[in-house]
Order: sequence, then C-alpha cells, then structure tokens
Amino acid sequence: MIRPGRPFKLASAIILPRAEQIISDITLLLDEVISRLYAHFVPSHFDILEDMRQRLSHECKRVQAVREDMKGLAESYNRFLDLRDEWLRREKRIKRIVGVLGEAEHGDMMREDKEPNYPITTVVLTPASELRKELPLWEAMKEYLQYVPEARIAEMEEFFGFFGVNMENANRQAMESALKRHPETFKIRKQKREKYISLKDHAKEGAWNAPSTTDTRK
Repeated sequence: MIRPGRPFKLASAIILPRAEQIISDITLLLDEVISRLYAHFVPSHFDILEDMRQRLSHECKRVQAVREDMKGLAESYNRFLDLRDEWLRREKRIKRIVGVLGEAEHGDMMREDKEPNYPITTVVLTPASELRKELPLWEAMKEYLQYVPEARIAEMEEFFGFFGVNMENANRQAMESALKRHPETFKIRKQKREKYISLKDHAKEGAWNAPSTTDTRK
C-alpha cells in the first residue's frame, strides 16, 4: 500500500526511444515511400522515345509557322528600318540647322509661330545655344551650301558673320582650314582669282535642286 504524500513509482520503468532513433526511422520510411513512388512514375524508354517524336514534330511545325509569320512581317520590318534611318538623318539635320540659326533666329521663329504645338519644340529639346557650340564649322558650311549651287568664301563669311547668324570664329582662315580637312565633302572651282565652293554630289541633302550652272557673276 502506497503511503500518502510519496510520489508514485512504476513497478517497471518504461524505456522510450531516443530522438535520434525516431528521426532515423522516419527518414528510412520516407526514403522507402519516395523510392516506390519514383519506380512507379519513371517512364519507360518507349515513352521517352514517343515524347521525343512528338516534341520533334511540334518544333518543326512551329518553325514552319515562324517562317510564314516572318515572311508576312518582312515588308513592315524593312519599312520600319527605313523610317528609323530617315528619322535619325532628319533629326541630325534639324539640329544642324538650329545650330546654324542660333538662339536669336530660333527664338524669333518660335515667337512668330502661332501653332500651339510648334514642331521644333517637340523635336529639338536641346537649346539652340548648345547646338551652336557643338556644331563644327565645316557642317555649318555644308548646310549653307545646300541652298546655293556654289558660293565664294567671302559670301559665306558674310552669312556667318555679325550681320548674318553671328557665328563666332567663322572667318576666312577657319573656312579655308575646313575645306582642306574635308575634301570628301567640298568641291572647289577656281575662276581667275576667285574660288567657288560647292558640295560634292553625295553631300547634297535636298535643298538646292536646280542643276549646276556655270557662274555668270562678273
């Protein structure tokens, strides 16, 4: 008989398994389950061959469809490339023209235009003063010569001078130097003591469209 107040003791102690043993048993069980599942779902080599055949057929059909789509889009894609090239070429010329005109002329154009969405404001985001600084003199000369069949240096010097667009350093010496550095762009014709400057055909961009004529100035 157990006396009151004393803890109860089992006649024979129950030995519980250790945690490591429990984890080991669970791991073995999971491995067995996974192994059986894997063996059940692994496809045979016949199944793999059939899957490969189906994939090959699918890929070939898709290649044919892609080719047809590409044929249909080729014209539009080439048109896109042409438009991109034209856009870049015209944007470059726009910046060159604004650089030649300078801040004053460009500002006058903007003030005179009454349209609410003036195109230059949406295309030319760089200030005219910055474009003027970035513009090489030979490109300014090239732009000027788009509008005349040919010109003398004195005439270009007058245009670029104080009473024209007022471009700094656009003097005779600088223009003579530009002509020597860019023989691929400029053509020089000498008549007596005068030197007449024009553009070579590949440098013309479509402003002066009249055929070349012999100079008649005396």
